[in-house]
Amino acid sequence: MSTVTRRTALKLSAAAAFVPALPVVSLADPAPQHALTVFGAPKHGPDFTHFDYVNPDAPKGGSMRMTPSAFGYNQNPTTFDTFNMLI
Repeated sequence: MSTVTRRTALKLSAAAAFVPALPVVSLADPAPQHALTVFGAPKHGPDFTHFDYVNPDAPKGGSMRMTPSAFGYNQNPTTFDTFNMLI
């Protein structure tokens, strides 16, 4: 059995006083969007093909050589820094 203390009652009444100030949230399905952004409108439209920093004509294929992962020099094989051995 829990008892309601004066402090709990004051907290609940203060929280209830602010409920009308909360924004109204619609539960209807929003219109579909092609992008999600935090600030302003999206930079790229719904038909963009590549980002500005990507060269779409770059040569494809190739190979990559890496030294085996080691636990020395903070090179734990389970962390992200193992991809760059100079970090």
